[in-house]
Amino acid sequence: MTKAEQVTFNYIYGAQQIYRKLIDCMARPGKINDIQELITGIEQTHDFSPSLMAIAYTLIDREVSFHVITNRQRDVAQFLHWKTFSKNEQLEKADYIFVHKELNEQDIHEIMSCVNIGSLEDPHESATLVLHLSSFQEGDTYRLSGPGIAGEKLCSFEGLSPHWIRLRNELNKEYPLGIDLILTNDSGEILAIPRTTLIESECS
Repeated sequence: MTKAEQVTFNYIYGAQQIYRKLIDCMARPGKINDIQELITGIEQTHDFSPSLMAIAYTLIDREVSFHVITNRQRDVAQFLHWKTFSKNEQLEKADYIFVHKELNEQDIHEIMSCVNIGSLEDPHESATLVLHLSSFQEGDTYRLSGPGIAGEKLCSFEGLSPHWIRLRNELNKEYPLGIDLILTNDSGEILAIPRTTLIESECS
């Protein structure tokens, strides 16, 4: 491919299209949308997933803050700040938290004990957690129910530790307090689990 033929990410059109797909996912929890075609121009930077990078480009700007958890955390944080002008903040203060790293139970517990779940006066100030997984086709299966879902919906997640779901459910016990989840994978798919969604393991 020549230089002239190389595809680059369109920060206006691409971000707008991804935002629409994210809103659709939030309105229909468990629905999988594909953003692969929109992110083909994003190269993997500092071992950070292109789909996570595209979601970050879409959601963060100088008006909000973010925190990243990855093997090259400092490099990714500096890169995102340079690209978006968003502030790299401490975990407990971040509006958006992007995770691209395999974590053990203790690590997940430490993260979830710090995330902002909002307040009764300002529940909208809670954090959104964005996780990178391997696949939505295999792995543990969960039942989703609640607003935006007709009856129940089954979803499978490969690479999602059950500790994320258990602790997410604990944080979301007292609605409207809680966090929203956005999931993405190696195939450039996205899926959302807002705080209003009930999620249970199919094995329970």
